[in-house]
Amino acid sequence: MWSVCQSLFGSYHGTGYQLQQFVTAFSSSNPHFIGHILVAGLTFAIGFIEYIYSFLLVNREGKSPYNLLMHSFYFGIDSMGIFVFALASHALGGFWVFTFASIAEVVWTLFEVYNLTMCVYRERDDVFGPNVSTTDAWLRVLVGSSSWWLVLTCSASL
Repeated sequence: MWSVCQSLFGSYHGTGYQLQQFVTAFSSSNPHFIGHILVAGLTFAIGFIEYIYSFLLVNREGKSPYNLLMHSFYFGIDSMGIFVFALASHALGGFWVFTFASIAEVVWTLFEVYNLTMCVYRERDDVFGPNVSTTDAWLRVLVGSSSWWLVLTCSASL
């Protein structure tokens, strides 16, 4: 299983980035360490705030600010990120940035599972139409989310 994950998510084709660049950037000996931490922290914080806002809206108003397509895409990209960051962490002996990012991606993926669930139960009529059953809505969500995951995984492996 590990070799399959490594072959799918363990390379960064076309990026030009090397894992060692991240180690250098996020090492406390780097003179720009605090700036890098602040920018990375702000980026993660904005992402979490967006999700919290989405939760508040869907619970209060019954409508998410993002459509099903976006939730499916985010599910695909965030679940893929779990593997990418976990493999990077493992390759570097547990480097804290990648370990933290992998854990954050688990949380974000669970957020998307919640949002997709709300699409089916709270927004079903608006998203799928009034005559779509819960089972059919779940089938559409699973096919859509799986399709995004497959597209993203295949394109990352090219």
